[in-house]
Parts: sequence; structure tokens; C-alpha cells
Amino acid sequence: MIRVLFLLYIVIIHTGIFVSTCESEERVNWYQKALFFNRSGQYEKAIEAFSKVIEINPEHANAYNNRGAIWYLKEAYGKAIFDYTKALELRPNSAPFYLNRGAAWFQKGSLEKAISDFTQAATFNPMSAEALKNRGMIWYLIEEHEKAIADYTQALKLSSESQGLYNKKNAAKLYNNRGAAWFSIEKYDRSIVDYSRALTLEPMSINTIKNRGVVWFKKGQNDRAISGYTKALGIDANPIDIYIYRGIALYEKGSYSRALIDFVDAVTLSPENADALNRLAWVLAACPDEDYRNGIKAFF
Repeated sequence: MIRVLFLLYIVIIHTGIFVSTCESEERVNWYQKALFFNRSGQYEKAIEAFSKVIEINPEHANAYNNRGAIWYLKEAYGKAIFDYTKALELRPNSAPFYLNRGAAWFQKGSLEKAISDFTQAATFNPMSAEALKNRGMIWYLIEEHEKAIADYTQALKLSSESQGLYNKKNAAKLYNNRGAAWFSIEKYDRSIVDYSRALTLEPMSINTIKNRGVVWFKKGQNDRAISGYTKALGIDANPIDIYIYRGIALYEKGSYSRALIDFVDAVTLSPENADALNRLAWVLAACPDEDYRNGIKAFF
């Protein structure tokens, strides 16, 4: 199974401590308190402080946005959407606000609304790799794979042109996800190239190692798939599916004894795992080499 690596971006707006004379000192103090509470993980106090800012100044768009971001972190997505919408009413051209509301719509399962908001974010900020990456993720989920590839490609281009916008780990996720999209439209060579790029940036990524192994297997290059799965076994704390994947590749290669061992190891780690049990039963019941067939064990 190919895995994409999701990471939604949420933007909290920080403003400087210097204000114009039309802003009250009380409002500024509450805003700075709210930012402090947020940074220190005191979310309830942060919500109260941002609410106080809004009470003093109902047109404070940043306060609505930031309170919405905290509601989002608390998984209160409906409240987050309400606050982001209020922020957008006050500042309708804000890319960060659209980015945030799109993430909340995504969590609510409203994918069309999320796409619309990420599109708006990209429109108002054409340099927003975050908006493109988030929209690409949704295109992938609804099987619009070529659109996902286009968004991931542009996000990678922007990340390479803008210093500091993406670190290596985030770029690796983009390559992984684009690799998954290439795989979905059977462009296996391009998929492998992207997974390899991702692993150059993040060599210990279990999911990417697994994903590339799946593509090698799909291309019939079982030795490469097995090598990748073996590497993953050395770093994965929960290797059940790796044993299954490697066992399948070994079985297809004709290494029935080693495949049998992998399926037994998977079942030992997870006795209720249906996939592992079925694979083990299949080898015992239908292995071409009669030395490894045992119909009675397969039945039980």
C-alpha cells in the first residue's frame, strides 16, 4: 500500500509590539498575553486573551485568525471555521486566513470547500507553496492525480526558489507524495525517481522506503524491493506490514522458505492481522513447492 505523508499548514499571525496611537494599550497587552499563552501551550488562556482583544476591538482580524488556529489545534473545527470566516470578512484578501480555513474544512471532510480556500490562498499569494501542497493532497485523495502532480511540482519549484520556505523534511514529503501520485497513474519510473529524491533528503523515512519497495515490486524487480524492505526492517519499530510486503516479494521470487518465515514473523507480532494470516495460509495451502505445503496447518 502506497502511503502519502500529510502535513497541513496553520498560520498564526504575530504582530510587533509597536502600535499606532489609535490602538489602545489595553488591547496590545491582551494581544501579547495571548501570543505568550499560545507559545507556552496554555491554549485556554490564549483563547480567553484573544477573546478579550476581540471584545475591545471587534475588527481585529488577526485575533480572530489566531483564536481560530487554537480552536483548530483543539480539534474544534467548527469554531475554527467561524473565526477564520470572521477574519476573512475583515480582511478578504488574506492568503494565510484562507490557508487556515481550508485546513479546517479539510478536517471537517468538506473537501470542495477546502480546495476552494487553498485556491484562494494561492491566488492571493502565488508564492504559497503551502497552499499548493495542501491542495495537491486533496487532489490526490479524490483521485485527481495529474492535478496533484501539478500542484506538488509547483510547490517544489517554489520551495527551491524561496530560501527558508521549506526544510529538507518538508521537501522530502512533497517528493514522496508526488511519487505516490505518479504511481497511481502507473508512471512507475517517475515514481521511483521521486521516492529516491525524497530518501536523499530524508534517508530514514520508513514510509518512503516502503513506498519505493512497492514500486520496485510492481515493476517486477523483486530483489530491489526485498533490499528496500530489509533496510526498513532495521529502523521500523512496528514492522508487521514490512514482513508481509517482503514475504510477498520473496514468494514471487520463488524463495518460499524465506517468505514463509516473514509471514510467520508477521503473525507472531500481530496474531489477529488478517492479511498476515491469509498470506501464511496461502503459502501453506498452495505453495508450488510441496515441501512447504501443509493443508492442515493452513486450515487451522
